[in-house]
Amino acid sequence: MRRQFATLFHIAWLLAALLAGTTATARAQANGAPPARVGQIARIEGAVSFARAGGEWEPATPNYPLIGGDTLYAEPGAEAALTFGWSRITLAGGTEFGIAALGEDSATLDVPRGEAFLDLRYLAPGETWRIRTPRGVVTIGQDGRYAISAGDAAAPTRIGVIDGAAEVTGDGGSLRLGPGETARLAGATPVRAMRGPLETDPFIERMLAEAAPPAPPGAPAVVTGMTGAGLLAAYGSWGDVPDYGAIWYPRVGPGWAPYRHGHWAYVPPWGWTWIDDAPWGFAPFHYGRWLHRHGRWGWLPAPVPAPPRAPPVYAPALVAFFNVAPGISVGVGLNGGAVGWVPLAPGEPFLPWYSCPPAYVERLTGSTCGTRRGIATRARRASRRSAIRRGWRTGWRRR
Repeated sequence: MRRQFATLFHIAWLLAALLAGTTATARAQANGAPPARVGQIARIEGAVSFARAGGEWEPATPNYPLIGGDTLYAEPGAEAALTFGWSRITLAGGTEFGIAALGEDSATLDVPRGEAFLDLRYLAPGETWRIRTPRGVVTIGQDGRYAISAGDAAAPTRIGVIDGAAEVTGDGGSLRLGPGETARLAGATPVRAMRGPLETDPFIERMLAEAAPPAPPGAPAVVTGMTGAGLLAAYGSWGDVPDYGAIWYPRVGPGWAPYRHGHWAYVPPWGWTWIDDAPWGFAPFHYGRWLHRHGRWGWLPAPVPAPPRAPPVYAPALVAFFNVAPGISVGVGLNGGAVGWVPLAPGEPFLPWYSCPPAYVERLTGSTCGTRRGIATRARRASRRSAIRRGWRTGWRRR
């Protein structure tokens, strides 16, 4: 009977893995929409490699977007931090980490070797995270901090719940864990599961000491769903601007402008994508709008009033391209000639340079542009006049 359960479990696990790996992307493919939710390579220390599905390994790049099918490997002695919305996952040295699927209300992740610390924040109602290890699947449906060690032939798989709750499923059945508990999974077939008090190591202890702060009072609720926004409080300050609402000001030097310090990378399925150099340079360049006011740049995360229950939609860059040399078509992106770009003003619609359905564009524009009292047109004109009068442009590149 036990062997029959094990066989049925492995079949169910395989089917669940296949479904989890395809359902999230199937929705997007059904209407041709690119992913609305992405992760971010937030921090790299040491040698960390990255590979897209079916691609070659290459050095990981900070602020690179992550989607289903991506894999990372932190070599021994290295470390990598990834963000998904306000949640943060840190990989210890010697850890391989895969994103089997990443949907708007679910994520399926793989930790075949090494150790990962998960700090999950502001999960939406019904949102589910599944982490597959060599000896079982961890299912999480609420905020909390979790430690996962894949183990190997000589060491057990360990799943620790610092706070929160998790269910561990393996060929021996399922085990529910609460705060301050650790599950040890040992053996092969069958896997033996044991529950005990929380176990930590130097890596986990350090992660607990570096706990990220909650969303600051001045930030609108929508930022909790924006990947990378959790880093902003450490690099700037929140305020409020009449007619525009919440605004974030980065701590930068004189003459700084958005979309100037970084580079363009060709990232499927969007194509040309802005990769900023700043450690905080993800959320403000893929959501919301920038506002130049009184000689200072600030980031507006959401329209005012914000649409109810509208999850933020990721964009590769919220800019407008323009020609800076004769005979160059903006429609070909950065493939030839000299092309310039400027950040979109509040209320200015986003015009994608990649293939996507109208509903996707409407949703993206509706979640990232708009202002109070119908001043969108005034904002656009002011932005353009400012750029022309000051001879300013964010950047230009000849290719």
